[in-house]
Amino acid sequence: MTKTRIILLIFLSGYGILRSQIPLTDIPQWQIDAFNERNLSLSMFVDKFNEAKSDAIAYADSTIELTDGEMQLIGLFDLQKIQQDSTKLLQQKMLAFTHIVSRNQLFIKPYGQDLIAKAHFHADYLGEEVSITLFLQKVLKNGGLFWTIIGVQDIDFLLSDQRDSLAFVPPNSADAHFISLIQVLRNTHTPVSLVGTDIQIDYFSIFLYAIQRKDLTLQYLEDMSFHFLDVDGWAFSVKECNRLTSNSGWLISELVPTHNKQDYLISIGLQPQNKNK
Repeated sequence: MTKTRIILLIFLSGYGILRSQIPLTDIPQWQIDAFNERNLSLSMFVDKFNEAKSDAIAYADSTIELTDGEMQLIGLFDLQKIQQDSTKLLQQKMLAFTHIVSRNQLFIKPYGQDLIAKAHFHADYLGEEVSITLFLQKVLKNGGLFWTIIGVQDIDFLLSDQRDSLAFVPPNSADAHFISLIQVLRNTHTPVSLVGTDIQIDYFSIFLYAIQRKDLTLQYLEDMSFHFLDVDGWAFSVKECNRLTSNSGWLISELVPTHNKQDYLISIGLQPQNKNK
């Protein structure tokens, strides 16, 4: 029988206890497969995550025990990626996380400020093919739920931040009615060169303006991921895994211990104040 080898290192952070590493344990593949079913949508993933709260023991031997809820949560991870990790660090984080979530009855919401969608689009900018990343958030608005754009990334093609040392306005320009300023702005390809270095460019507004003028049009979605920050001390991302196994569909692909949500958002490219470049 095919077996999945899992090292268990559970951090009981909720109780301020650090458990020692438990010896290598073989868990039969069917034990995990019993809780696997392709997640056809993000809503299905959220529902299964929130249902995984049972305290009934699903697997136990002389060294380890996993509850029904923990086994269900394990089935929501990209197990192929975890099994390929020779360091076993992904396994350790996964089992620490599932233990905390299941035994503390923690839930995630399918909307709100703790859920961020990161979507990569193929786009057209003035006849040229480009890629652009949007960050979206599902919020309550006018009595319903709607996705709203909260940030952009990868839009250097709209405005370069590179500065040209030859593009400058001489100190006596005011005496000549700033004629040199008019000339430089007319000829330069790097208008940022004339902006103070302490000024933060509002790329988000530039993106909206390009969309409004129809200079930039989105063509199709290339890929996307969903980032959850509901669980204190953790952030995780969910991506679609297309393969012919039960462990497929929308699964947890990345799990990061974090104590600062803003730092995590910056790490995935979402800058504060919607001024992402």
